[in-house]
Amino acid sequence: MGTEAQAAIFRANHGVITREQARSSGLTNRQIDYRVSTGEWVRVYPAVYRHTAIAPTWHSEMLAACHSVGGIASHRSAAYLHGFEGFRPSRRELVVAHGQPRQLRGVTVHQSTQMGSFEVVNRIPCTGPLRTVIDLGAVVSRSSVSDVVDELLRTRRTTLAELKALLRQDGARGRSGTAALRHSLGGRGEKSPVPLSSWSRRFSDLLTGGGLTPPVCEYRIVDAAGQLLAQVDLAYPEYNVAIELDSVRWHMNHSSFTGDRQRWNRLMLAGWSVLVFTWSDYKNRVPQVLDEVRRALAAPNSRN
Repeated sequence: MGTEAQAAIFRANHGVITREQARSSGLTNRQIDYRVSTGEWVRVYPAVYRHTAIAPTWHSEMLAACHSVGGIASHRSAAYLHGFEGFRPSRRELVVAHGQPRQLRGVTVHQSTQMGSFEVVNRIPCTGPLRTVIDLGAVVSRSSVSDVVDELLRTRRTTLAELKALLRQDGARGRSGTAALRHSLGGRGEKSPVPLSSWSRRFSDLLTGGGLTPPVCEYRIVDAAGQLLAQVDLAYPEYNVAIELDSVRWHMNHSSFTGDRQRWNRLMLAGWSVLVFTWSDYKNRVPQVLDEVRRALAAPNSRN
């Protein structure tokens, strides 16, 4: 790989080096061009190279793209780098200052007048988690943004107060994506439970989208003595109606299968109606699901 200084750069940067880095390591322009001409290095973008001894990866291509236009990974690429659930290295997106080139082979380039600070994750410069939430609102669904917000709150990577402050700040600036964050934060309070899965949130959205009032997420049901009977995925406490989401991933081992049935029995003996829905119900039986929940809420034994 040449001198130790160059080898260190390649090892630390996913096999990628810029002309400026190569010159700083002691190479001349002629020596750089020679390495390209012999096939030792391959030119990825103007003045950005990859050593052919190191196989290309999503990370090397993302870093090369950032070097090429002075951008930082953003939107879905930043979400993947930050480890947000549901995001994969299936595309490359970055943001550049307004007025910079927007055309880059194989990359979606966004422009912004608000670059601000950035983080470095796995040697790649990228937008921070909160800025990424705002940016995602411009390219993914509102439900996906709500999933990310839930994840950040659940893992305590941010607080509701910080998200609301971000919304006030960036909403005033008119930044694209704030509408999705505003929708996600609507109705949340400091003590609002955060769903333990994105499915719970989406099922709640399904119910409210069907004209029902929002259920309470992760509701703890106690008996008359204050002892915990169960924590259910969703609930309408004023009607004594509990909703459980039966997931193959979480409920098909023996202990969960048995424990779930015991919890549901305890709740029904305590006067609660328990509705259990599967992923297939959520995807394929929406009218029936809404009807069943409405009927449970209207049943004579439900509490008013």
